[in-house]
Amino acid sequence: TFQRLMDEILGPDMDEKAFAYLDDVIIIGKTFEEHLRNVQEVLRRLRKHGLQLQKEKCIFCRTELKYLGHLVNRKGIQPDPEKVEAITMMEHPRNTKSVRRFLGLTSYYRKFIPNFAKLAQPITNLLKKGIKFQWGPTQEEAFQKLKEKLTSAPILTCPDFGKMFTLQTDASNTGIGAVLTQQQQGEEKVIAYISRALNAAEKNYSTIEQECLAVVWAVEKLKSYLEGYHFQIITDHRSLKWLQSMEKPTSRLARWILRLQQYDFEIIYRKGQLNKVADALSRKYEEDKEIPGVAALNDPNGPENEECNWYKKMKQKVQAHPNKYPDYRVEEEALYRSFPASTPEVAEGFTTSWKLCVPKGQRRRVIEECHDEAAAGHMGVAKTIARTFQRYYWPGSTRDIINYVRKCETCLRYKSTTQAPMGEMYYSKVNQPWEVVSTDLIGPFPRSSLGNCYALVFQDRFTKWVEIKAIRKASAAVVARVLQEQIIYRYGCPKVIVSDNGVQFVGRTFQTVLKEWGIKHRLTAPYSPQANPVERANKVIGTMIAQTTKNEQKKWDAQLQQIAFAVNSVRHNSTKFTPAFLNFGRELLPVSSLIREVQGEDNSTALEPQEQAEMMERLEQMRQLARDSLVQAFENQRRYYNLRRRPYKPRVGEQVYCKQHTLSNKGKGIMSKLTPKYEGPYEIRKIISPVIIEVIIDPNRRKTQRVHVKDVKPVVDPHQEDNVQAHGGEDILQDPEQEMEEDSLASMAPVARRVRNKKVRVCPWMPGRFQATDTGPKAVLSRKLLKTYPSPTTKQVESLTSRMERLFGSPDVSELRPIVTTGESPAGAMEILPQLESNWLD
Repeated sequence: TFQRLMDEILGPDMDEKAFAYLDDVIIIGKTFEEHLRNVQEVLRRLRKHGLQLQKEKCIFCRTELKYLGHLVNRKGIQPDPEKVEAITMMEHPRNTKSVRRFLGLTSYYRKFIPNFAKLAQPITNLLKKGIKFQWGPTQEEAFQKLKEKLTSAPILTCPDFGKMFTLQTDASNTGIGAVLTQQQQGEEKVIAYISRALNAAEKNYSTIEQECLAVVWAVEKLKSYLEGYHFQIITDHRSLKWLQSMEKPTSRLARWILRLQQYDFEIIYRKGQLNKVADALSRKYEEDKEIPGVAALNDPNGPENEECNWYKKMKQKVQAHPNKYPDYRVEEEALYRSFPASTPEVAEGFTTSWKLCVPKGQRRRVIEECHDEAAAGHMGVAKTIARTFQRYYWPGSTRDIINYVRKCETCLRYKSTTQAPMGEMYYSKVNQPWEVVSTDLIGPFPRSSLGNCYALVFQDRFTKWVEIKAIRKASAAVVARVLQEQIIYRYGCPKVIVSDNGVQFVGRTFQTVLKEWGIKHRLTAPYSPQANPVERANKVIGTMIAQTTKNEQKKWDAQLQQIAFAVNSVRHNSTKFTPAFLNFGRELLPVSSLIREVQGEDNSTALEPQEQAEMMERLEQMRQLARDSLVQAFENQRRYYNLRRRPYKPRVGEQVYCKQHTLSNKGKGIMSKLTPKYEGPYEIRKIISPVIIEVIIDPNRRKTQRVHVKDVKPVVDPHQEDNVQAHGGEDILQDPEQEMEEDSLASMAPVARRVRNKKVRVCPWMPGRFQATDTGPKAVLSRKLLKTYPSPTTKQVESLTSRMERLFGSPDVSELRPIVTTGESPAGAMEILPQLESNWLD
């Protein structure tokens, strides 16, 4: 409101003489006399509208002025030295809040700093979702560079709206940029630099569309300078000269042409060599994707090769005694090694294949080329090894590739695992009726004639007794009321309530009721219904509702109590008793009229105190039998459940990736198949149970999330000692730089070392141990395993053997027979690499 008042007081006729930002009024004059006249006119208008000025806050007749964080003088505009000094005295940020504060201060002066976005990128990356705050050397270097650029920022010229502006634009495959200039005093003066990176969609535009995008974006970005004035646009794309008279433009170009019609401009073509400033701004986002060449890999004086003793010594030996090392040669200062062709088909016409030897400092770049590049496709270990070995060689390459691929962030985020889910079955013991209650909602159903839409189900973990209540609204208040009416006031107050993460159960009202009654609330992890036993009861109840409702779906709630009676009066497989007997010490009276007629009336009298005590003792004995049955049922279920699971022991502080369940959204242009399968890495903050962990989603530890271990993917610790033992082989190469004279394929296959050293394995499930007519579970499962894994790897043998032992116990020594699942040749060992059951081998 005050700004509008000041604009009305000064009026449009004073635009070139004075302007105001809130209560700060700037009065301009080219000469001292002109300045005095403008001051008098502004004071007259302020007096006319009844406004007063404080003398202490007024500054008159200045040739240099600090205004809104800038220093303005006859030379132009530059950052306020006091503000710059305050920024340069800042310590490096220690959390995301201080990162935002620093970037906010420096971004205010970004128009003075060419390539600001590129310089600040390492620091900006710390604000990305899911990125843990970690200040490293890269961030510190960017932090110091930004300070340095601020202290040496160029002076930008003040615009002269009486002269024509020139806008130079350019585009590259990665970014667009522009510079606004003006001819003043016979020189081309810079008024502003702007640039930005292209997003994923814009990178797919055609060249003319990218160039036109640079024009449209720059014009609209600088509209405060250009709107209402005639200006020139200089571009290095000749086709844009005819932009305003283009026949049959594409729909995108047509829209942009319409957006530009409100501006008065002419387009001038200038070659790229002459349009250097805008060209540099547009290309500053291009990444250095240089592929290591022969000269770079084999420069003996290069910094990458200074620590590679093997490469230096091997090259010196070959040059000194070439006949002693026929498999090596030095050509144009490059070291090569030859290998025989691997198969007869390849060998026809090619007796040997020469591979470029790679020194230690360049090996990571080679692996990145053979794995990370778009043309490499982020393939698994086996294919990355094959691609690398087509051109390169170095000792221990298999180990290096395995360790690199299994730590690849892109692979960890986007690849689904083909391994069995982690987390074996976990059992929480329960001893008494109504000690632990599980609850869940079924629905929404069609609104019934009574107005109900949901069925709220409670189940006692010990007796398996269920209570079903139809409700109109699934709110926290309704769930809390039903819990008290149906459970607490009828069966007593439970110690623990188990539920999912629905808003009804985590709502404030429900939590308040639980707190008042002293009930502990145990939440299951998202997308883990197996952790809530009532989910199994819901399946039965839902089927029974469908069967009793048939075509009258609006009467789905009419027979809920009959369904509950059916569930509570039948023997449960886990306890071996009916829920009613374990709950009340007797079976429910029959509802069948035929049974009532046969049994007649019950003429039993009241029990004596001794008889009541004996009955309670027998009931406790029956309940103990039920406890034993529950434990036995768990053991039976655990055996089969764990056949499809892998053991995993999470550790506090461990880094893991968490599975994402992104849904497709056509309106937002999101397809679930194209989104990352996992996000992270996140730090494990707490171990809730052997299968439930709590991870830190927010680096500031303000947001956590419970996750089932089946939905996590552990991160390999980058600081731990690299090894390949977890991938089916033994790494016998103690010194990675030692000279290796064995066959190259053998040196690249750690699995082959195990076979070549005659280390064999024993397998308790070979088919020779069973007759064809043997139909026992052990024999049937063994034949299935052999059919699924005709040539098992070391890891598969160990994993499947442990599963057999969990099911049937350890085999006798006489039952074990040695097996070798791969040939003695190193080539045979290479062929089994794709069979290793790990997701990073896909």
